[in-house]
Amino acid sequence: MKKNRQIGKTLIEYAKERENELFEISNIRIEKNEGKDLDSRVSKARDNQERDYARILYSSSFRRLQGKMQLFIPYTNRFNRNRLTHSLEVAQIARVIAKKLELDDITTVQSVSLAHDIGHPPFGHSGEKILNSLSHKIRFEGNAQTFRILNHLEEKHYSFNGLNLTLRTLFGIVKYFQNYEMNQDKFLYDEDYTLVKEYADKYNITLKTIDAEIMDIADEIAYAAHDLEDAFYFKWFTIDELLYEFKISKEYSIAHSILNDIVEQAKEFASKAYTYNSSEEYMILFKKELTSRIVDSLVSSICVKDDKLAYSDDYDLLSEGLKRLTYSAVSRSPINKQYELKGEKIIKGLYNVYMDKEFNKDMYLLPKEYRDENEWERNVFDYISGMMDEYAILKYKEFYGNNSLSNIYEPKSSNLKVVI
Repeated sequence: MKKNRQIGKTLIEYAKERENELFEISNIRIEKNEGKDLDSRVSKARDNQERDYARILYSSSFRRLQGKMQLFIPYTNRFNRNRLTHSLEVAQIARVIAKKLELDDITTVQSVSLAHDIGHPPFGHSGEKILNSLSHKIRFEGNAQTFRILNHLEEKHYSFNGLNLTLRTLFGIVKYFQNYEMNQDKFLYDEDYTLVKEYADKYNITLKTIDAEIMDIADEIAYAAHDLEDAFYFKWFTIDELLYEFKISKEYSIAHSILNDIVEQAKEFASKAYTYNSSEEYMILFKKELTSRIVDSLVSSICVKDDKLAYSDDYDLLSEGLKRLTYSAVSRSPINKQYELKGEKIIKGLYNVYMDKEFNKDMYLLPKEYRDENEWERNVFDYISGMMDEYAILKYKEFYGNNSLSNIYEPKSSNLKVVI
């Protein structure tokens, strides 16, 4: 339940008030471990927040983000973004916002930003939808899986499951404080919802926390600005096409003038920077400056609305429009669509292999840490969702053959006729 807050407070006052709620839990770890950090090799040079940051940064789940699709196919011949680079960018933007809000603890904001995508499966958002559609009993949601990984699956010490993070860091991961029964699109798994509710009630914490708010809005900004840069590179649309789409849009036309001003400022900066040997050099600098100015504009516009962080004026339409148009362009890309269809075939195929109790007898096809027969299906979901895209492809070929992905389309009927 939300607390009564001072009306008309400034952005910094709001942030300070929200952060004050969290001081008590900043050094408390899950009570099943008696609130203690059981690692006997604790560095006295670091505080609890720095320890949480390191545990996330050095986790295998974080490293695997380098091989997971963001919006574009990984492993291309260009260093386009993946889930790892996206998470690093979110952490950097979140740090800037936290400093703007004058938070005392900026490290936790960075920690939850690094971790926010850890639970997302291979093959982008389509992979998440596919996993969630495979079972009537088990549900899958990327944000819920992030919490599960951090608090249950990752290994730090033999004495406990998970990374044994502080409650402040764990609460900062929670973007959606609801279970599946409350919301079937965005949720926590029942076990984790119960756990979070218990401690939130015990320490009188309002969710989502200020750390989660900052992480969430930083994620939006990274999506709106940095993924746009990749979209330009892959020629999904041009600058002029983007401006035109904003101009004619019923939803985002109000933000057209804001975007147009940002574009003109970036052009002016790029044209004065230096003498170019080619138009390509000019465009590279222009697009980088455009990205930087979009980020700066959105961060500068952050304010308090309805007792939460939001964008001022029409900058919410700018952010939403950039995200929607980028996603729409990517969705229309034949290459990306084929990759997603391949991902669907792979995820379904691996699920069938690991769920076949005769073929996967005693769960020997799964790593040891996933061999709990009482949680067979959940373990299969955990294993598949943790795979990098390329690893999932490799495992699929091990079971179905090296040429098994040469044919993505499989007609439902062999009696189909071509009419000329």
